[in-house]
Amino acid sequence: MSAQVEEGLRKMFAAYGRKPLKQQWDVYVDWAGKVENKTVLQIFEKVILNEEKLPTIAKLQKETKAVTFEKRKKLIYDNEDCWYCQGTVFLPILCKPYEFSPIYYIRCMDCKCIAGTIKEKPQYFKNLQFEKEAKQYPDLSYPQIVDKMKTKFNKNLKRNS
Repeated sequence: MSAQVEEGLRKMFAAYGRKPLKQQWDVYVDWAGKVENKTVLQIFEKVILNEEKLPTIAKLQKETKAVTFEKRKKLIYDNEDCWYCQGTVFLPILCKPYEFSPIYYIRCMDCKCIAGTIKEKPQYFKNLQFEKEAKQYPDLSYPQIVDKMKTKFNKNLKRNS
């Protein structure tokens, strides 16, 4: 546990005029050790401002879920406007047919947006695969353009065979 979390815990007990017993302190420390330090500090701040009495571990756990949900919601909201991946984190790339796939198919790589940097997959972004087509169809999102090109190439394959 970090010194900041320990200080926040002391501050929380002090805000309610409580001096914790050793066993009580250990229970709160154990709970804080299971949660990210930054999140714990946010919870302490929120609890001190909004609760009338010292919160139980159950109450702190509810606050943890609420704070974590808000963080996830914010991350998703921040990336919804990504034109390349449409907030999905996955950037489609079109792959040519080969011996195991007789048609064009789509693979996904991680996008360069903030959410994409969190994932573990290799990132794709040296050159945009369909840059010319993106200018041609400004009303379509990039995943739609890739799908449109896949359909077009597969129709040409079907006609030529």
